[in-house]
Amino acid sequence: MAENLVIVESPAKAKTIKKYLGRDFEVLASYGHVRDLVPKEGAVDPDHGYTMKYQVLEKNERHVAAIARALGKSKALYLATDPDREGEAIAWHLKEILDSRGTLDGKDVHRVVFYEITRNAIREAVGQPRGLSMELVNAQQARRALDYLVGFNLSPLLWKKVRRGLSAGRVQSPALRMICEREEEIAAFVAQEYWTIEGEGAHGGQAFPLKLLEYRGEKVEQFSFTNETAAREAENSLRAAAGASANAPGSLRVLAIDRKQVAARLYGAHEVAEEPRIYKTKSKNAQEAHEAIRPTSAAITPADVEGKIDDDLYRLYALIWKRAVASQMSHAVFDTVAVDLLAGSEGPQRHLLRANGSTLVKPGYIAVYQEGSDDAKADDADHVLPPLQEGDSVSLTQLAASQHFTEPPPRYSEASLVKALEEHGIGRPSTYATIISTLQDREYVEMDNRRFVPTDIGKIVNRFLTHHFHRYVEYGFTAAMEDELDAVSRGEEEWTTPLEKFWKPFIHQVDRIERTVTREQVAQARELGKDPATGKPITVRMGRFGPFVQIGTKDDEEKPRFAGLRPGQKMDAITLADAMELFKLPRTLGETAEGETIIANVGRFGPYLKYGSKYASLKEDDPYTVTLERAREVIRLKKEADANRLIQDFPDAGIQVLNGRYGPYITDKKKNAKIPKDREPKSLTLEECRAMLAAAPERGARFGRFRRGQRAAGATAAAAAAASSPGGDGAQAAAASSAAAPRKGAKKKAPSPDAKPAAAANQRPAGGARARSKASAHAGRNPRRRAKVAPRKTAAGKTRAKTSGVSPGRARGVK
Repeated sequence: MAENLVIVESPAKAKTIKKYLGRDFEVLASYGHVRDLVPKEGAVDPDHGYTMKYQVLEKNERHVAAIARALGKSKALYLATDPDREGEAIAWHLKEILDSRGTLDGKDVHRVVFYEITRNAIREAVGQPRGLSMELVNAQQARRALDYLVGFNLSPLLWKKVRRGLSAGRVQSPALRMICEREEEIAAFVAQEYWTIEGEGAHGGQAFPLKLLEYRGEKVEQFSFTNETAAREAENSLRAAAGASANAPGSLRVLAIDRKQVAARLYGAHEVAEEPRIYKTKSKNAQEAHEAIRPTSAAITPADVEGKIDDDLYRLYALIWKRAVASQMSHAVFDTVAVDLLAGSEGPQRHLLRANGSTLVKPGYIAVYQEGSDDAKADDADHVLPPLQEGDSVSLTQLAASQHFTEPPPRYSEASLVKALEEHGIGRPSTYATIISTLQDREYVEMDNRRFVPTDIGKIVNRFLTHHFHRYVEYGFTAAMEDELDAVSRGEEEWTTPLEKFWKPFIHQVDRIERTVTREQVAQARELGKDPATGKPITVRMGRFGPFVQIGTKDDEEKPRFAGLRPGQKMDAITLADAMELFKLPRTLGETAEGETIIANVGRFGPYLKYGSKYASLKEDDPYTVTLERAREVIRLKKEADANRLIQDFPDAGIQVLNGRYGPYITDKKKNAKIPKDREPKSLTLEECRAMLAAAPERGARFGRFRRGQRAAGATAAAAAAASSPGGDGAQAAAASSAAAPRKGAKKKAPSPDAKPAAAANQRPAGGARARSKASAHAGRNPRRRAKVAPRKTAAGKTRAKTSGVSPGRARGVK
């Protein structure tokens, strides 16, 4: 067994380093972080010096155990995690775990860092170990505590004031704000009309484009011509001055030529130098660990590896190689020329047109790599002009006025959002993918043509946070906090200092908002008009299960009517006419051949047809437009599927033998029993079915409607636990208790805007705004349980990503 054990973060990195170090070293991977805060209330205790409670991550327990076993056979441990705050913290956590398990007794522990994975760099690092840097570790602990305190206090507040399953974070919330503010800019944008006058000149048989530079002695700006009349007048004046007619071109005279040599630079203001170019990061929060990639040898060209590695790996390597090599090449050199051409005579009322062109003199880095752009615009200077001298005559072959309208700023793409986050100092390169995936998992944003569009729930969460927690979603807050964490990492500040500055004002604000702001205020109801039939107000608002429209108010004697928005409809854009259309459900379409009434409607899990007492899902059809003939076809297919599903039926005993997803089974609606593979399901007798059901286990909590009493009991227990726990308070206990059971003698009222619609006319929102999953609902009743929401299909057909909910408990200390 090797005498030395080296720990890195990545298993792929471990294989490479093992080859470089030889047989005396065993290299294992920690697979990232090995320990994190316990996922419940009290993991960070602000009242006791921000003490933090850690536990080994379940997913990495086996890797930690493997490291402990390997260490038992080694003499020395080399912690070679990444050389940044996170890497230093991983090394420290691993050392603490191994020390607590007694596996470090008599072992030498070294910390090694390297900045490139090459043989010489790895061996040099192992030969020059150092101790753990507690300054870096404490900076990471402060960052983790800060994120925990924000998440475990803002997220539960969103659950109470908006809907369950939402989250807020120190980094994700400013990113959401950027996307929402850009959408507001687009919505508020008013397009302005303007006209341009462009033409085409020709000299020596070569044509080139022209733009109007001066008109009547005044420089032409973007809005010099704001209507067609003014533009046509200028066009006619230019034609007359140049002597152009319908049958003959006009004549222009070259007035001036301006030639320049321009160096196009890709990386900053570096001049050409003999020495290798040295670059520094543009993002001050980048930790310089693994966020810059280069080839180990520029001599290994993409052509050398093509066909020897996977196509995706080849394209990735080619991109890295080209950019790295381009960064060491000279800048590209262009000769640019601007030619001013006079139409008519010189004087204070002169008309000038300009031709721009350029010629690539020295390719430089462009020969290897040219960076693309999401929002590239055409360059009118990218033309080759013919040789011209002052006084030359140029033919004006074409002249036309063109109408244009100003355009709103583009929505953010992934690349432009990352660039904006970098400019504001928010996040680090290694965290941007997580930020973007979180925004999508929480359904705060959607992608439209690879651009981020905020959803209704995203807009409401952003407005709530921006209005009530403006300081904490301000762009400068995260950047300033990173500066403080850098000061901690340099040993200039205690790690608890930034936490002290943040915590007290923050938690006071959370408490105040919880007491003073209602769900109705956060829902941001907007009145659309009056119902023509009743005169009651029609409003659109956000509820627990998504956006919906409502006729009436909760204070009316007759309960309000509800209808969920259709897929694609937005709260900000819906009109009174759109809202009235939503209340056309349920629709009575007619009858089946057996005389059963057919009704089309939208329910909790999407659109459906009801025929008699049975239901059929509408997977492809719109309940607002589905015809009677199509409905009968859907019902016929449903009946055929049900007939194929039913193998045997014992109606008097309430027992059926059915075909299920995983094969035939027996059910009495309370228990399910598997059928042995050697038995023919059609041959089963009633007594055999009863015996198999008796031996079958009870169905668990996955069928929640049969366990309501147990849920209520669980909620009552949770309330007691909240009241007695160190972090619990009366308000939380009261909330948990009220969720457990209805108050005796409580007066029945019309449901609130967030209440569960009971009648068919009070439809739930369908699609992505569907109700939360049972696991999420259970976690909401138990503030100490983390919800894990499994991927599932919504009514709109969209797969919801697997996410981890945040416990609504508070990260308070002992009071």
